[in-house]
Amino acid sequence: MSRHRPPGVLRRTATALAAGTLALAGAVALPAAEAHADTTARGDVIANLWE
Repeated sequence: MSRHRPPGVLRRTATALAAGTLALAGAVALPAAEAHADTTARGDVIANLWE
């Protein structure tokens, strides 16, 4: 005799699994390296702006 699951159980299980995987990936992600300004350069100021 086969067991039937109520509708939507597989979708909720897959959603919960995906949410858990994303949360774990976010917790394990490596932090970005710190940025340091080059203070040895002398001269004009140049600004590059992108939208």
